[in-house]
Amino acid sequence: MPLGWGVVRSGRDLFAWVARQRLTVAGPTVEEHLTDADGATATVLELPVA
Repeated sequence: MPLGWGVVRSGRDLFAWVARQRLTVAGPTVEEHLTDADGATATVLELPVA
């Protein structure tokens, strides 16, 4: 996702994409916040689909 979208907007876009693909969420979602040694951050959104 482009920088500045934030977790909420990115999550909504992810769920909208899943719906457009006619997939369904098949379990709990996971949100991970990662930081490297230089302080750069990333958020990973994972969800199982069927």
